[in-house]
Amino acid sequence: MIRSASGLARLAGLFAAALLGGCGWLGAPDPLERAANCPQGLILADAGAATIFRDGPGRDLTDIVAVLRIADVVVDCRRERRGVTVDLQVAVTAERGPANRSGRHDADYFVAVVDAQGNVLQRESFRIGFAWPENRLRVGSVEDLEPRIALASPDRAGEYRIWVGLQLTAEQLAWNRSGATRR
Repeated sequence: MIRSASGLARLAGLFAAALLGGCGWLGAPDPLERAANCPQGLILADAGAATIFRDGPGRDLTDIVAVLRIADVVVDCRRERRGVTVDLQVAVTAERGPANRSGRHDADYFVAVVDAQGNVLQRESFRIGFAWPENRLRVGSVEDLEPRIALASPDRAGEYRIWVGLQLTAEQLAWNRSGATRR
């Protein structure tokens, strides 16, 4: 037998649904409002992947040391009196290539804070290391960073962007732009 909920139970159910739905009752932050007041995290298309070849002229499958990809960028932020502190997570995957004999590879990536006009306000490079166990060809890492953006009005943080990319050589950038990484 199905019983109808009492008035108090219905009210409790509506209250719980409102909180879970992010309506903002009782001061709970509205996820849409929070996202609008936080910089958007973006993976730069040309710098989102890198194919690393061993030294020498070969550029076929057997010459690959590693293939790196920025898999995801997650942004959240905390408003402060004079800006925002960004909780940034950068997920990077690495596939071991046949030319990788050491089972290790280090790479650099960068994080840049950019204003609404496209001006780079801050840029910093970071090193990430990968080690593949004997039985794995793909590994990943999630890097936690906290860039701070100084702003006269923290309400304008949503006008900024956070660009993330792998630090590429001129040859790696040309390889990416040729479309070879998508094949």
